[in-house]
Amino acid sequence: MGQRFSRVPMMVILQIKELGLAAYMQMKGCTLIGYDKDKRHFKFESEAKSVEDWSIEYANSCCSKHDRNILTLRNIVRNSKG
Repeated sequence: MGQRFSRVPMMVILQIKELGLAAYMQMKGCTLIGYDKDKRHFKFESEAKSVEDWSIEYANSCCSKHDRNILTLRNIVRNSKG
């Protein structure tokens, strides 16, 4: 009988400035470990996945579409007269 090894996922620290992406990552299980007030970015612990990978996943998600619609509606309200 051979030894069994459990696979422990490699964790990385990612720095995220975009609020929508940060919320998406947290919703998908990334751990928020801090916020840098000077650099204005969130710090997340994530399984070995790059910021680019997270950005692509977020861009293709319904969450991204929702966020864009919110911004569009906010602009309509801001630009309305009366």
